[in-house]
Amino acid sequence: MLLPILTGYSDMKCNLPKSWDQLPPREKELINKTMTEWAYDIVEKEQANLQEIWIKLACILLHDFHGFDEDELLKFIAAWKRIYRRNDRTGDKETQDAWLEEEMQKCFPSCGFPQIRIDELKERN
Repeated sequence: MLLPILTGYSDMKCNLPKSWDQLPPREKELINKTMTEWAYDIVEKEQANLQEIWIKLACILLHDFHGFDEDELLKFIAAWKRIYRRNDRTGDKETQDAWLEEEMQKCFPSCGFPQIRIDELKERN
């Protein structure tokens, strides 16, 4: 009974996507570029979300432990943005690390950045 219904569809063709190997180089480049941009967008959004969390945590600590009021916290956030942009523009990791090390020496002149505390946190997680 189904045969007469299906006979009209015998000439239908299905468009299956090509395998990666069969794609022309231009299409491969376009796919790679699009996927790379998409991945960078996702990473940037995740980094922005993490940065927001760190800023909020820092504001809580500055308020609770050092009594920062709203104006001082707003100044802190502005300074954070300025320093973050400055560090982000430095380029390669070595330059960023050198700049951060130099700035940390200003913050901790007697003993340097307490890296051991950070290492302990890493071990816990």
